[in-house]
Amino acid sequence: PEMSGATQARDAAGSGAKLPRVVRVAIAVAALLAAAAAGVLAAANRKPRASAPSFHRLDFQPGDLGYARLTPDGRSAIYGMRGREGRELESLYQAFLDSPEIRKLDLPPADMLSISSAGEMAIRLRGPSVGDVLARVPLAGGVPRQVVGGVQYASADWGPDGKSLAIVRQVEGGSRLEYPIGKVLIETQTQMGCVRISPDGREIAFWDNFGAGASLAIIAASGGERRILTSGWLGWLAAPVWSPDGREIWFSARKDTAGRLAIYGVDRAGRTRLVARMPGHLELYDATRDGRVLAGHFDQVISVMGVPPGESKERDLTCLDNSGPIDISSDGRKLLVREIGEGGGPAGAVYLRPTDGSPAVKLGEGGACALSRDGAFAAVLSDIAQSSRKPHVVILPTGVGESRAIANDTLEKIFGAKWMPDGSHLVIEGNEPGRRSRLWIQDIAGGKPRPITAEGFELPPAGNAVSPDGTFVVAGSDKGFVLCPIAGGDPKPIPGWKDEDVAAQWSADGKALFVYQGDESPAKVFLLDVATGQRRLWKEIRPADPRVRGIYMLVVAPDGSAYAYGYSHSTSQLYVIEGLR
Repeated sequence: PEMSGATQARDAAGSGAKLPRVVRVAIAVAALLAAAAAGVLAAANRKPRASAPSFHRLDFQPGDLGYARLTPDGRSAIYGMRGREGRELESLYQAFLDSPEIRKLDLPPADMLSISSAGEMAIRLRGPSVGDVLARVPLAGGVPRQVVGGVQYASADWGPDGKSLAIVRQVEGGSRLEYPIGKVLIETQTQMGCVRISPDGREIAFWDNFGAGASLAIIAASGGERRILTSGWLGWLAAPVWSPDGREIWFSARKDTAGRLAIYGVDRAGRTRLVARMPGHLELYDATRDGRVLAGHFDQVISVMGVPPGESKERDLTCLDNSGPIDISSDGRKLLVREIGEGGGPAGAVYLRPTDGSPAVKLGEGGACALSRDGAFAAVLSDIAQSSRKPHVVILPTGVGESRAIANDTLEKIFGAKWMPDGSHLVIEGNEPGRRSRLWIQDIAGGKPRPITAEGFELPPAGNAVSPDGTFVVAGSDKGFVLCPIAGGDPKPIPGWKDEDVAAQWSADGKALFVYQGDESPAKVFLLDVATGQRRLWKEIRPADPRVRGIYMLVVAPDGSAYAYGYSHSTSQLYVIEGLR
C-alpha cells in the first residue's frame, strides 16, 4: 500500500545519509503539504463550534432596575433604579464596564430615555411637582431643561445628528409620534410608545396598541404610512433596538402572559426569530455596532396577603407564581384570584381561595374579573391575552354547576366585567372595531350589550365597582375616576378624589368608597364619602417584607371585615451581553 506523508517523512529521515540533499528537501516539503492538506480536509469536515454568549454584570446594588442606555463611548451605561436610599421614584446611576463601582448622578428623580452622540441625555422627570416631563441635560452634569410633557417610558430617542428628538406624546384620546418635536408623523387612537431611530436616521421603530397584543411598526423619518412588522406581543415592552448588523430590529417581549420575556428579532419582511432566552425575564435596552447588547435580567413573583373575618393577622393567600386578588365575596370568606404567570399557563388560570388559608380551588382558565354578590359565580374573560377576534365572557360556578359562555357579536375586545347586584347582568368594558373602550350592560342570558357611557371609560382592575343599589359604576377616564350612571347620563366627579387614589370597593351602605394609594409604604386605605368628599383613615397596610415598596389590587369586603392585596418582589441586574447572533 501507499505510504502516508508522515510515513514518507519518517523513512526519509531514517535514510537521509543515502539520499541527495535536494531529494531530502523535496520529500520534506511534500510531507508538509500533505499534512496541511489533511488539516484543511479535517477542518472542512468538522462543524464550527458555536460560542455561547457572555454576560458581564454592571450593577451590584439592590433595587428595581429601570430603563438604561449605553454612553456614546461604549464604556458605561446610564440607568434608572428605584428602591435605593428609601426612594420611591427612580434615580439615575452610571455603571462602568471596567469597574464594579457605580456613580449616582446629581439629578432629580427621573427615568433614562436616550443619550445623543454629543453626550446629551434626554430624561423623564418624575414626581408630583413636575409630572412626566421630558428634559435635556448634559451627561457631564447640569440643570435639566424641561422640554415637553406627556412623554412615556422609553418614548424618546435622539437622531443621528445628536440634535433632534423623536418622541411619543400621550394626548387626549390617543398618542402622537413626533420627529422632530412638534412635527407629527402619525397620530392614533391607540397607545403608541417606545421609539428608536435607525442608525442611518431614515426610519423609526415603535410599539403600537399597548395592552392588547402590541404591534412593532416602522415609519419613515420623513413621514408616510406606518408598516406593521409583527403583532400580538405582551410584556412590559421596552424600545426596540436596531441589531448590530442593521438587518433586523431586536425587541424583548412575550407571546402570552405565562411566558418569560425573551429577545426576538424581526426583519423588514416580518420574519421573526428568537435571539436569546434564559430563566427569568430579559429586557433589551441598547446595542452597539460592534455587537454589545445592554439588557436587564429580572425575576419577579407576585404574591397575595390577606386577613379573613374575625382575625387581625395577615396570612399568605398566594396560589402560584403570579397571583392577583381580583374580588372578594360579600362575607369576606372567598377570594377570586387570577394567575397570569408561568404557573397559570398561556390562557391564565382562575382560582377561588378561602381567606382562612384553606387550599385554593381552580375554577377554570381565562382572566378572572369578578365574583357575584352571593359568591356563587365568577365572571371570566375567555382570552386573557385578548388576542382572539371575538372574545367573550364566561360564567363559572364556584360550586356545583356548569359553565356557560355569553356570545359576543358586537365587541372587538373585552377588557373587564363587574357584576350588577341582581346577579343577572354585568357591566363590561369593551370596544367596537376602530373605537375606544366604553362601558356596556350585558345580560348574562345573552343578547347584544347596551352602551351606558361614551367612549374613553374603563373599569378598575379589582374590586366591585358597581354601587350596592346598582345606580353607579366607578370608572376611569381621561379626566380621572368618576361615577357613571348605569341608567345613562353624564358622569359625576367624585368629591375629594385625588389623582393618586385607587378605588378598591364600595362600602356596604353605598355611601363611601374604600380608596388607597398603592405606591406608599405603609399603604393608607381611606373611606371616601361620595357625597361630601370627606375621607376617614380606615387602615394602614404595611407588608412584612421590607423590600416591598407598595401594594396593588386591594380588595375589601363591603363591611370591612376582611381584605386582601397583591404585592410584587423581584430581583434585577444590568448586563452587557456579547456574542448574540
